[in-house]
Amino acid sequence: MFKTIFSKMITVFIVIFIVAFTITGFMLSYFLDGYITDERAQLLESTSEKVNDVFSVFLGNMDFSNPLYNRIVERYLTDMLALFGNYTNSMIWIVDDSGYIFRSSIEMPQEIYDKYADSTGYIKIPVDKQFSKLVSEESTVSSIGDFNGFFKNSSFREAGDLWLTVGRSFKYEHTSGDNFMVIIYLHTPVNELKQARYAVFKYFLISAGAAVTIAFILVYIFSLRLSNPLKQIKNAAGRIANGEFEKRLDIKSKDEIGELARTFNQMAGALQNIEEMRRGFIANVSHELKPPLLPSGVISSCWKTIWLQMKK
Repeated sequence: MFKTIFSKMITVFIVIFIVAFTITGFMLSYFLDGYITDERAQLLESTSEKVNDVFSVFLGNMDFSNPLYNRIVERYLTDMLALFGNYTNSMIWIVDDSGYIFRSSIEMPQEIYDKYADSTGYIKIPVDKQFSKLVSEESTVSSIGDFNGFFKNSSFREAGDLWLTVGRSFKYEHTSGDNFMVIIYLHTPVNELKQARYAVFKYFLISAGAAVTIAFILVYIFSLRLSNPLKQIKNAAGRIANGEFEKRLDIKSKDEIGELARTFNQMAGALQNIEEMRRGFIANVSHELKPPLLPSGVISSCWKTIWLQMKK
């Protein structure tokens, strides 16, 4: 598997990619949760100011002597709460300092009325330390949970029982001179935040896939540019080993491979010169050591003399 340059390079690339994107993914997930939550909380907090402005207009235009005009003002408040709720994808409540929901951006389910409404006909929210803080002074609180069990009701099962809640209190003054607090609550399901995170992760994975594809192609092209000259050098070395010293490489790159090719060509030229010198030397030596040719009569006389000496 790891016998070729391409396989080694692609293996190293995959390992680096997995490590890099794993670390990036964990860091993105960690910071994304906090970032999206903080961004949404800031949006809800800024929206609470706009809701308060609308409520101020509502209170300033109430005329109990004119029921028709009051219905118009009521419709204005209802429509604006619905508009802000759709814009922020949240549920908006206007709550008095006793904990009663005066207005809501959505119509509450009957199950909620049956559980939380009292003889006043209004729904009273669960009171906790955060609510006490909001009533005591103008402040802002935020939390993630089920709002003291409120969102565990089956009516909210589809949205889930984890909600991001931002509450902000605003001080008003009665005509009598007494002060009272109005609390603006905005709730958004945590599932909505998860969907935003999933959307970011989806684009992250798409970009990662595109990056891998492009990088794979680039690694493949680069490995070919690296391995092809090496294959030429290997083939040329094999021919030289078989005595074919005329082979030269045509590699003109300016990098280390090009330097290796030029050195190889110099070596091949030197070996060719040595081979030519060797062949010339052998030819000269063979010529000098070649015995002279004798006439046949002389050879017969020599053999006859040798035979007579042996007989003695």
